[in-house]
Amino acid sequence: MFLIGNIQFSYKVNAMPIVIDYRFSPLRMVLHKRDKVNFDLFIRNTDPEKKNLTVRVILPAELAFSKGGFKTAELLRIEGIKPNEERILYFELYPKTNTTPGEKEIKVKVQEHYANFRYANREYEKTITLRVDE
Repeated sequence: MFLIGNIQFSYKVNAMPIVIDYRFSPLRMVLHKRDKVNFDLFIRNTDPEKKNLTVRVILPAELAFSKGGFKTAELLRIEGIKPNEERILYFELYPKTNTTPGEKEIKVKVQEHYANFRYANREYEKTITLRVDE
C-alpha cells in the first residue's frame, strides 16, 4: 500500500499481489537464422496469502511454441503458490514460415482462484513485446 499526494489529500494505492515479469534469451528473434528464443516467465505472489493461479500465454499468429507451428497458446495451473514465492515458467518460441519483421505482442493472463480452479477471483494481464529482425 502506498500513499500518494500530501497527507491531507492522500489516497491509498494497493500494490498488485501478483507480479508478472519476463526475460528473453536472446533479446530478439532473427528470422534468417530461424533459431528459437527462450522465454522465461516469472510469476511472484506478493500477497500474504497462499494462491491458486492459472497462467495463459497467448502468442500472435506468427509465433509458435513448437517447431511445427501449431501450438500458439499455453495454459498452466499453479497450485498453492506461497507468499513471496516466485515460480519460473520456461517456454521456447519459434517463428512460423509467415513471420515478418517487427514487434510481436505476447499476452499473458493470470487468473487468481478461490479454493479450487472453478471460480476466478481476479485477473491480471500483461502484454509483452518481442522484437523480430530480418
